[in-house]
Amino acid sequence: MIGAARRFDRLVAPGTRRQPFESLLAQRARLSPSLPMPVWGANLRGTARLWRLRAGWLALNLPRPSDVEALTALTLGDVSAFSLPLLRDWFAGQDGTPVLDRARDLGLAAALVPPGQPPQVQVEPWVFARTGAAPRRTERPRVVDFSGLWAGPLATRLLADAGCEVWSVDLRSRQARASLPLDHRFESHLAEGKRRLVCDTLDAPDLRAALGAADIVVTASRWAALQRMGLDLRPDQIHLCLTAYGSDPANAARIGFGDDAAAAAGAVLWDDDGTPGFAADALGDPVAGMLGAVAVLHHLHAAEGGRIDLSLERACRWAIGPDPLAGLGQP
Repeated sequence: MIGAARRFDRLVAPGTRRQPFESLLAQRARLSPSLPMPVWGANLRGTARLWRLRAGWLALNLPRPSDVEALTALTLGDVSAFSLPLLRDWFAGQDGTPVLDRARDLGLAAALVPPGQPPQVQVEPWVFARTGAAPRRTERPRVVDFSGLWAGPLATRLLADAGCEVWSVDLRSRQARASLPLDHRFESHLAEGKRRLVCDTLDAPDLRAALGAADIVVTASRWAALQRMGLDLRPDQIHLCLTAYGSDPANAARIGFGDDAAAAAGAVLWDDDGTPGFAADALGDPVAGMLGAVAVLHHLHAAEGGRIDLSLERACRWAIGPDPLAGLGQP
């Protein structure tokens, strides 16, 4: 992340204080001291595991109670409750692709782990679709943040540190986060320097006014769903669109979190016996959060309005590539 940190420093005003990028990877773990040490092959919270298949490995993340309940359908009724021995035996007899396809149909966060060490191929950190309109020039750009969990709030916390005015939207109608574990100390840390906008729906007048004055909009939900709810953006705004696996038709509806997205990218550790383990706590989230802030500042300084597509998986594939400065603009 050294390249991202250097680029961030060149894009902000001299003397701007920022959090050390290298410390952000373990930030949530430090602010959750009561969590036990994870076992090899499981994530920090024990919700994600790497399962040996007949050939290869599958990352499966089950952070919500409904995810655990879906195990019966995933295993075609062979395993009716969460049991490590039963699931270990079941996965060991399965081929990866049918299990992955069924997991995606059930709305579960799952990914196949690329075999062995990742190829030394560098990818661009994000995809940018320019609208042709330049963002408004302002001393303090306004950000409206619809995201939740980690990647989006981290990106906007870094933007707040860089001098942006950040409004964090709390939609009471959004139920997705209600069933996920909460990290109150961590969420409070990410919320520092931001204003909170609580509203019932996207039609709320205060939200419409904030959107009308926004220079940057951050989302971590499926964009098509937000458009159906009536959210649309101006061509001179910068839209940071965060997803787990990308916004292309094949992945736009795919569920994912930081641990499984990192595993899909090949950003895992391998033991001497050929057993993979997670490289960090939800690695895709902090990497995408850091890159998201850099991407927004880069296109803001370049006076380019448009949409930044940044997936957690792509962010991890960029991070393990051979060139730490690739795609970040001028160093």
